[in-house]
Amino acid sequence: MLVPMSRPARLAATVVLSVVAYVLLSAATPSLSWGHALAMSVSFVALPALVMVVLGGSRPALGRLDRWLPLSFAVYIPFMAWTLAYVPTDTAFFHDWAHIDGGASAMVERAAIVALGVASVDFFCRAVVQRTSADEWGDRTGCAVAMVAWMLGHVPELLWLPNVMGLPAGLAYVALAGLLGGYAYMRGGNVAGLMLGHATLNWVTIVVAAMWT
Repeated sequence: MLVPMSRPARLAATVVLSVVAYVLLSAATPSLSWGHALAMSVSFVALPALVMVVLGGSRPALGRLDRWLPLSFAVYIPFMAWTLAYVPTDTAFFHDWAHIDGGASAMVERAAIVALGVASVDFFCRAVVQRTSADEWGDRTGCAVAMVAWMLGHVPELLWLPNVMGLPAGLAYVALAGLLGGYAYMRGGNVAGLMLGHATLNWVTIVVAAMWT
């Protein structure tokens, strides 16, 4: 028989389990093209969703098909323009990032891998961390806790973004995306729009960078 857990305890356990699962899966699949996407989707979507159902008694909600789906998606539109503005001035970086051998099939595979990876971050930060924290401590605290998770989840991006746009702009880029995403989720509860918007940001960047460089 499972022992009931408080929301904070469940959230802490979920974060620890997800991080451990990610480290283990990443270490076990370093040579697989799908390794990172698999590690992200299992660790930050499937596992926390299972914990929410089994220990929390609630199913993960992606959001309804209402106006908050496109509004949440729109959060990432300014960041598409922001990213693309650097393609002409840093062609060497974007060429290496967008270069894909193997034709159309390889491009589709890359798009799917990218989508799984980045969408997992939105799901975990919003539908797991922010939702649980807001239920326990209120919307503002939920946004604040999710912001911490968002920034920690984007440490890899913060290691290369300064090389492209400088440290202040790189920090502002990640922080603003986290703040706007948190606000949109707080208002509409639609993580599906955020997941799709985040994936589209990367898809657009890859396509434009590949064509430009």
